[in-house]
Amino acid sequence: MANFGVMKITNLGLNLFAKAQTGTQILFTKMQSGNSILPPGTVIETLTQLISPDFDVDIESITIDQVNHIAKIKGTKDNIGMLEGVFSREIGLFANDPDVGEVLYAYANAGEYPDYIPPESSGPYTKTFAINAAIGNAANVTAVIPLDIYVSQDTFNDFKDETSASLADYTKIIPYGGTTTGVANTYAIATPTISALTTGMAVSVKININSTGASTLNWDGKGAKTIKKADGTNVTNLKSTGIYTLRYDGTNFILQGEGGEYGTATQADVKNTKTIGTSLGVIQGTLDLTNLTAGNIKKDIVIDGITGTLVPFPNLTSGSYPFAISDTDDASGSTSYGLIKSIRVKTGGTVTVSFSAWRSYNGMSSFARVYINGIARGIERSVPYSTATTWTEDFNVNAGDYIQIYGYVTLSPYLIRVGGFRIKSANDQMYNLVQGSL
Repeated sequence: MANFGVMKITNLGLNLFAKAQTGTQILFTKMQSGNSILPPGTVIETLTQLISPDFDVDIESITIDQVNHIAKIKGTKDNIGMLEGVFSREIGLFANDPDVGEVLYAYANAGEYPDYIPPESSGPYTKTFAINAAIGNAANVTAVIPLDIYVSQDTFNDFKDETSASLADYTKIIPYGGTTTGVANTYAIATPTISALTTGMAVSVKININSTGASTLNWDGKGAKTIKKADGTNVTNLKSTGIYTLRYDGTNFILQGEGGEYGTATQADVKNTKTIGTSLGVIQGTLDLTNLTAGNIKKDIVIDGITGTLVPFPNLTSGSYPFAISDTDDASGSTSYGLIKSIRVKTGGTVTVSFSAWRSYNGMSSFARVYINGIARGIERSVPYSTATTWTEDFNVNAGDYIQIYGYVTLSPYLIRVGGFRIKSANDQMYNLVQGSL
């Protein structure tokens, strides 16, 4: 099995990744396999395509892991039509950036430890490709899955086995038992047949006659069991033609979904100085409004009887007062424009952006410019050798925008260094409006 190690996001992928954190869709389009060893000095982040691509791999499934902030992507490739065997040494994941089109989102290389896919003449062969791609907090992530895609036999068998087991397990699925028989308060169903009534089993039934008091259900002759609410009280108001779902707890059938008459409020929705009635009885609220003070509420807005006094800051106006600062020197050896520094602002308007830069080697050129949300906006600056030069420009920004410094060198592995990155306004009280800097 190939050892691809850690999959790295490319600069193009990082641009899409950043935009996705604010709502842009990540649409994964395909995987691709290649056979080249990574040339010495290659910076994976700067790649825009595989070095020596051999074939595309259609995506057959995608699963979003919201806990680990990754997309789990799978695809398969067979050797039908392959006249010669190939080594799968490179693996790339592509995605559609709505601003630039299809881009190489992430890349990995197995080096001296590739997989080998034999030719068709050696017999049938199928390889499964699985990638875990970082997506951060992106809320809109999907993939292009062709309509004629064929899943692998292993994937199909797993699905079939899980489905068959689930269909026979009434603790996992809820069958419909049809209309009950019997008289008021004493109900029975004959289907589906069961060998035993065990804890966790569930069934939906249609009641044949109104109940007038405590009621029971006898499923397939396994004995009459009392129907109760989740709080342990008897259900007394079953209605004719009503469909109810019941789950056996080992002693009684518990009516599912009961308690809607209490509304949808939870403890966290209710002030911690108040109580609320629920199907489980009266409970204490947990909502802490300690910080709900006049100074935290917009002026003249009334919340919970408190009138706000907070006067919001006006929109930004360009000026000389820095409110977001990233003075440390950060470096890049990328030979194409790549992200070096980034600051996100919480409010919009016009800002003054300044930064300083210098290059580490005299025998090359390097350039830097201001980007906003991954898009070039500023004047391209030719960066001098050894001694830093500072540039200043004004830009119109919106709340939540990323103001960034991108740069590159014409000769790797030498570096461009950027420092003194500051966002300024005409208001000397704006310092706390920055959301964060990198």
